[in-house]
Amino acid sequence: MTILSALDQPNYFPNVSASGAALDGLIQLAQVMCEGSYGANRPLERQPHTEIITINSIDCFGYLSRFPVVSVEGVQVRSRRRGRLDGWGRSTSFEWYTLAPADYQLDFETGQLNLFGVFNTEAKVSYVSGFDFANPNPQAKQIKAIAGLVLTYMANNRPGLNSYLNNPATGTAESFNYESLDNYLGTLLSPLKKYIPRRSGG
Repeated sequence: MTILSALDQPNYFPNVSASGAALDGLIQLAQVMCEGSYGANRPLERQPHTEIITINSIDCFGYLSRFPVVSVEGVQVRSRRRGRLDGWGRSTSFEWYTLAPADYQLDFETGQLNLFGVFNTEAKVSYVSGFDFANPNPQAKQIKAIAGLVLTYMANNRPGLNSYLNNPATGTAESFNYESLDNYLGTLLSPLKKYIPRRSGG
């Protein structure tokens, strides 16, 4: 799913006159800019992930790399140190074992994972993160608004865009490149940097 669709034109980019394949190409281009290295540097729509994170050995917490979290499929833990006991006297293991929901708490907004009475050095978490742009919450609406401003600006100025080729059959941006952004476009994209994947760990 793209951040924007043609149906969003009245609300998010009303001053763009393009339609059809040309508009689809601009929508794709705006998404690439928002999700590229000048913006979030990740896909922003909902996607499943499985990642191994480092757990802080003192406070027993770690952070998932992507947020907000939509759902958690499961949490497994293991230890790289022999001989430690968890809060119930169980020996920690090199092997992965699945935690019960009561053994951990996840902050869906920040991606912070807290373990309760479980002293392990790694956690493997399967989860879904990202935004539903078809039924946007306030955060997703803000991203759509940013994408709309980027689309409008790129449609009229294309700053730093050295080449751009739109496929008229599919409406997608087949190739494009840009060396630098002007200050305005960089300012538009800067709020998306908070979604750059963090290095996981405690």
